[in-house]
Amino acid sequence: MRNEMASRRKTGVVRRKKTNRRNSDVAYPEIKMRFFPESIHVDVEFKELSHDLGVELLQPGASDDEDSSTTSKINSPASSHVNLYDMTTPSPVRGFPVHKHTDYCCSCQQVKELQPSKEPFQSLTNEVILSVFQWLPLSSLLSCARVCKRWKMLAYDDSLWRQINLTRFHFPPGTLGKVLERGCTAVKLAQASVNGPLGHSESPKIQSLRRGTRKRRHSQQVTPSQLAIEYLDLSICKIDDDLLYDLLTRCHKLRKLSLESCQVNKDVLSAIGNLSVNTLEDLNLCMCTGITQNAINQLLVCCKSLNSLNLAWCDLKSASCINSVVSWSSDTLKNLNISGYRNHMTDDEVKLLVQNFPNLVDLDLSDSSITKDSVHLIASFLKKLRHVSLSRCYGIEQYSLVKLGCLKDLQAIEVFGTISEAALKSMNILLPHIRFNSCPFSAIARPTTRTVRKNYIWNVKCWD
Repeated sequence: MRNEMASRRKTGVVRRKKTNRRNSDVAYPEIKMRFFPESIHVDVEFKELSHDLGVELLQPGASDDEDSSTTSKINSPASSHVNLYDMTTPSPVRGFPVHKHTDYCCSCQQVKELQPSKEPFQSLTNEVILSVFQWLPLSSLLSCARVCKRWKMLAYDDSLWRQINLTRFHFPPGTLGKVLERGCTAVKLAQASVNGPLGHSESPKIQSLRRGTRKRRHSQQVTPSQLAIEYLDLSICKIDDDLLYDLLTRCHKLRKLSLESCQVNKDVLSAIGNLSVNTLEDLNLCMCTGITQNAINQLLVCCKSLNSLNLAWCDLKSASCINSVVSWSSDTLKNLNISGYRNHMTDDEVKLLVQNFPNLVDLDLSDSSITKDSVHLIASFLKKLRHVSLSRCYGIEQYSLVKLGCLKDLQAIEVFGTISEAALKSMNILLPHIRFNSCPFSAIARPTTRTVRKNYIWNVKCWD
């Protein structure tokens, strides 16, 4: 008996329940089995036993029409591809209802999404798409954000908004803050127009000013998010004082700032002073209005790590303001522009200046009332000086500039309108190692100069 069972297992015979088929009323279907190994030998007794059990054996190569059709369908090349759309609509077998299409959330649409996309751009990785997006201008990048959710996520990636050029842009209320919160590190907002509020994360002080009332105890306070800006150019930017204050209080990593031709007040200068204590290196306040003596004193007390300072042509109407600037002492300041004060900048102020700033490398005293005595003071105290501008200083004698030749590191002197053309040719002969009138405009603490392209601020490229 065991040998018989073992032979059945080897030959692959399916054993059915022991029932007398002849005496039973149950009709068992015939089971067809195909043995692909041709080495199997089936004897006569095994055939009779399988016939009693209701099993029909098929020899290799012998098949009926139905079995051959099934085998041809399985082995056909077209059967390797399964159409998922046909599977979503089952046939009405065994009482199943016919599938009805509902909406875009239908099951057949979900199956369609599982199929590989026919759009070649969708098969690219996020890194490849970002490498393509980084060459697009801002206008095209914003258009890509409207295509789909994936492109919107990639178009707003922080790596694409770190260095941006927003010159002459007009910002409606609540838009500038959303742009700056995308991880911007260098922003050029020259000649831009900003309307408040900045964004949804505005400081509680600005919110109370907008409402015109004081904050209540139970009012909801919004903590402003910190910005990652390090280089900020706001030259000739139309922005309200309150918005400017709110923007500067959120820039705790600011290193270089330009507010040329902007309106400032005491609160703005106080916010700049808090930045100067930590990270601020270059400050450009050229042609700013609204600067008072108390505000400039408070600012200079906090400016302990400044490297470049530009106070040219500011609204400093009294001599006491100029005296406060030159009396301020700093060992870290290397570049200073204090030009445009013809009525207040004299030899006495220059004497205080050279004593309090001995490490100056670049000095601009253009449009002042200094004389040859100031030239001697500069040559005696500022031994590290490399560039000096004395343009339109009509009190300086022509050949008194020869005294500056004793400075070993001096490379350039600007004397536009100070000496005549004949004297300039003589100076070129007497001081051949020094360049005269090579740069008509001062570059101290300014983001862009004549030699730098318009898309750069402090030698950092900003993308349009």
